[in-house]
Amino acid sequence: MIKQAEYQRDYVRAHIIRADIDRNGFAYSQAAENKDFQECYRLLKNGFLAYSTLGELLNTFSKYTIGNEGLSQKMKELRVKLDFMGHLRNKCTGHLDDRLIDKAIQWEPSLFSKACLESEHHIYLVYKTLLESAVNSYIDEKGNQKYFHTEIDLFYPPNWDAFIKFMSDSELDSLDFLDEIITTIKPHISVIEKKEDLFLQAAIAGKTDFRLPKKRR
Repeated sequence: MIKQAEYQRDYVRAHIIRADIDRNGFAYSQAAENKDFQECYRLLKNGFLAYSTLGELLNTFSKYTIGNEGLSQKMKELRVKLDFMGHLRNKCTGHLDDRLIDKAIQWEPSLFSKACLESEHHIYLVYKTLLESAVNSYIDEKGNQKYFHTEIDLFYPPNWDAFIKFMSDSELDSLDFLDEIITTIKPHISVIEKKEDLFLQAAIAGKTDFRLPKKRR
């Protein structure tokens, strides 16, 4: 049986991730529309975090899909995209992986040309090359790119369009899934309606101990 504290935690999680995905998606789409591609790449790179977090929480949210075949199928299809997002987050957002950077430099040797190093747009090429290398390093056992099934070059319009479609589809599918999770949880939330209850909760809040117990290994 799901406890009230669990409903509340999951409700907060779903809302935070939904807001991050929604606002990040708007921001990088606006940057692309304004042809500010340096800002677009920066926002794309940072946007992977919310998707990666959602991917890590799918197992937590899975209890709300029990008995709901439609939502269960949405989660299954979304997981494919979020596994890819987790790879992108790990390689070029969370850790700036040594091996990935080495591959990026090999992939784009002009990063260290004199003209590029002295250009005000050097960071733009760095962002673009890092993202390409992260995408192209998502490979199967046979060495093939697992999602697009081909190496991509984001300066090549069809590749750029394919990547932006992946981002757009991931955003829409994630928001749709989270909206349904929120709708499922909301009726189970115990709402504070009376002032007396609110005062009681305020008294409890004043006793909050912010020391976080360490997780057991």
